[in-house]
Amino acid sequence: MGLNFGALGALTNYFLSIPFYGHFSLYFGQIFVFLCLTTRGLNAGIISSVVSATALAINLNDPFLFIILVSETFTVHMFLRNGKVLLFSDAMYWLLVGIPLAMFLLAITSANSTELLIISGLTLSINGIFCASVAALVYSFIPVQSVYRNYQVKPPKFATVIFSLCMLTITLPTIALSLIFTWQNTTQKEKDIAEMLAGQGEQLMYMSETFVDNHISAVKTLSATLSKSSFSVPVQSVLDATAENQPFFISMLVSNEEGEIMYATPKKYAQMLGAQKQHYLHTRRYFQDAKSTLQAQLSEAIAGVGFGNDPLITVSAPIVFGGDFYGISQGAIRLSTFSTFKKMHIDDNGFQQYVITDRNNKVIISSPSLELPTLSQFDYIPSTTPLIHEIPVLSLRNDKYLYYQTTTEHDWTITVLAPPTIVTQIISKNFYILAAGLLFTLVVFSAIANLLSKRITLPLVRLAEHFSDNNFPEDIAKEAIISDEMVKVTDKLINSRHLMLNFQQQLTQQVEDKTKQLKALNQQLYNLAQKDGLTSLLNRSGFDDLANSTFRNCVRNHIPMSMVLIDIDDFKQINDSYGHPFGDKCIVSIAKTLNKFCKRNTDLLGRYGGEEFIILLSGGVIEEHHELTQRIHKAVKATQIRNDDVIIKMTISVGVSSLSSNFGMSFEGLIKSADEQLYKSKRTGKNKISIYIQ
Repeated sequence: MGLNFGALGALTNYFLSIPFYGHFSLYFGQIFVFLCLTTRGLNAGIISSVVSATALAINLNDPFLFIILVSETFTVHMFLRNGKVLLFSDAMYWLLVGIPLAMFLLAITSANSTELLIISGLTLSINGIFCASVAALVYSFIPVQSVYRNYQVKPPKFATVIFSLCMLTITLPTIALSLIFTWQNTTQKEKDIAEMLAGQGEQLMYMSETFVDNHISAVKTLSATLSKSSFSVPVQSVLDATAENQPFFISMLVSNEEGEIMYATPKKYAQMLGAQKQHYLHTRRYFQDAKSTLQAQLSEAIAGVGFGNDPLITVSAPIVFGGDFYGISQGAIRLSTFSTFKKMHIDDNGFQQYVITDRNNKVIISSPSLELPTLSQFDYIPSTTPLIHEIPVLSLRNDKYLYYQTTTEHDWTITVLAPPTIVTQIISKNFYILAAGLLFTLVVFSAIANLLSKRITLPLVRLAEHFSDNNFPEDIAKEAIISDEMVKVTDKLINSRHLMLNFQQQLTQQVEDKTKQLKALNQQLYNLAQKDGLTSLLNRSGFDDLANSTFRNCVRNHIPMSMVLIDIDDFKQINDSYGHPFGDKCIVSIAKTLNKFCKRNTDLLGRYGGEEFIILLSGGVIEEHHELTQRIHKAVKATQIRNDDVIIKMTISVGVSSLSSNFGMSFEGLIKSADEQLYKSKRTGKNKISIYIQ
């Protein structure tokens, strides 16, 4: 899946990158990378990121984009693992990592300005956030139950869902409109600058052609006059008059067919012809071209010879009689005079730098600020600048210039130059305004979306918080009046709450009633388990439990105690003679007698067998225990039980084992000792009390 998503991203990056401004492009392959990351996890996400970023780095010839985009994928993964949403995660990456990383990589590999570094980082971040927004919007439509929701451990809060959707609906169109506005603005600005450079270039071309054509016309007129008159006119006078009408000629001359200069002006040059050696032009190219073509000639930029060595150009025209060549007339123009002519016809205010070169690319005239020597070669290298795409750029002496070139009909090249800052400053200003406006818009709308999400979910949140509270806020229903659906949901939840509380109260009362019943039943069960059903005394098990606890307490605190075992004498004979019901009646009578005497909280009394009873007396002194036993014995002996007309008297045998000093005996040993004393009473005649003290 990582390779599949990566292939889609690679194809999008390679073939569908959209030129933005300058050499920056918008790429959308990260949309598929984010979808792969959020639905398939880190491993698939990294694979898709590597594939997609590689294609983009190759397409834009920028290997550092690979580092930036892969690190974006990993960082977004870390934020997603911590429960953050995709859009927030990507924004945090660019703010904390992406922009600084992009600026650092560009800074160490190029000599771009800080301004360009900032714009590059911001452009990449806006592009990345746009891709994250699209991916997040697509991700929001994936069904909740889908297995592809890789990072969603638990459902998000409703307010978070509303906030995320609001931000997505704001972020996507805002970024899209911002990108379109920036593209249109920068493209139009480049066109405006290109038109300005072209306009100034056309002005210079028109000026140059006008200047040259005027002087060529003057020389051609001179040659025509001499041709028609066959040198019968005063040549020197005509030459002087022509020079006087063309002040930009620094010298004019007339030669014969051999190239020897016959006439010259001004006067100082004319005097040189007679006073010095002869001067010839036959080696000059313009003389040879005029002689061979019989056409007017404009020379390349040259250094003067003979009549001075100033840089100049010459305009020459052949003198022809009857089709035969008889010499040339020529005018020389000092190159520096072009600046004077330009100032006369073109206002320098707002005019960019310029260079005019001849057919051999020699500098005829240039802006002083360029510091290009006249007659030097205008050598430059075609170049580029990242922020500018529509206007050509050249590099001259390590400085970059935007330029426009045009060629005159005389093969002169007009080059108008402008620093890139004329465009980049405007682009940067607009970009900063755009970035600030975009940030402001997102901040304001995020605050609004946050308030809106809380406002919408507040009734539900408060209902959830107070649903089971007794003190229910009454204003929740008022807070729900934001939509018809919310009012209906809130009313239904409030009604459900009332029903739930009523049911809960009923259930609580039922539970309390059942609990009381259960306690009563448990008590009954306890009594059945611990007490004797006939006499309501403790049964053997119940007595052993309580007596054992009391015994341990007495042993621990050295409290005197006595274990008393009682057995009804000849009880079997009573049962056999009068029946078991009467025997039960006798047992109950004995139990009542024992209860009558054993009234202390510390006295434990129980039925230990069929006709056996047991008493544990603790506290006080041993003598009191023995006295109580004697009174019980006498009371039983005095008791009479009637059975129809028969009155029955009973006696009991008693065994007592008392502890006053030997607290090392066990509970079972104490009972055994009392049983031995009971056996002793039985063996020695019954109706007796046997006591053992230790």
